[in-house]
Amino acid sequence: MSVYTDTLGEVLAYIDEVLPNSLTTSLKVTFINDEIKEIWRDMSPKILYEFTTVEDQTFYDLPDNYTFDQIYEDGLKVAKETGAVDEDTEYNTYSFCGSEDELIGYRFFNGMENNFGIYPEPDDAYNAKIKLLQYPTLYETTDTDEVIDLNKDYIKLLKLKVIARVAKTGTFPRVDLANNYTMDAMELEKKMKYYTEYEKFRDRRRLISYKEGWNQQWLYGRIPMPNLSKW
Repeated sequence: MSVYTDTLGEVLAYIDEVLPNSLTTSLKVTFINDEIKEIWRDMSPKILYEFTTVEDQTFYDLPDNYTFDQIYEDGLKVAKETGAVDEDTEYNTYSFCGSEDELIGYRFFNGMENNFGIYPEPDDAYNAKIKLLQYPTLYETTDTDEVIDLNKDYIKLLKLKVIARVAKTGTFPRVDLANNYTMDAMELEKKMKYYTEYEKFRDRRRLISYKEGWNQQWLYGRIPMPNLSKW
């Protein structure tokens, strides 16, 4: 993936160059924000936030600018034992508990503002980690110098999607043109998804080959067998 390079102003200028139009900048920025949200929904980017529990403390704060609804489903894990963590550390997985659900097992639930509760209350200091969905940066018409928070492949997709919306908006919508750009966007999405799956497969094969190489070396007594149980 490439670095982020395109500013909002550059994307707007590109749209107007490819498809001259009389739409307001405000409306085109709205289209851009809408499509960015759709792209991020497909990407589902996540971060892993780690913290340490406190004995008999129920509620814990989320990082700044994150809210409860950004916690990934079954995204909370708390170590079963205290102390330093390593690749062999075992965790309990906590599931979301809604207002109508019964607090049984290992659960987390909504708190106030940007915090969450843990059930049962921890009885000691345990390593904990929570998976959070990231939300995209959205833009105002005055943000023309701001770099859009997408790499160049997704910028291409964004441009196609917005041009398609511009083409079918207005007094005299250009439906055929809009359909062509929509089809181009769908084709690009398909290629990007295929490439993503290929990368996952390739990385998996590399890992398997690496493990097989270690196994062969171990069989011949050249190296000690590593702990690969977590791979």
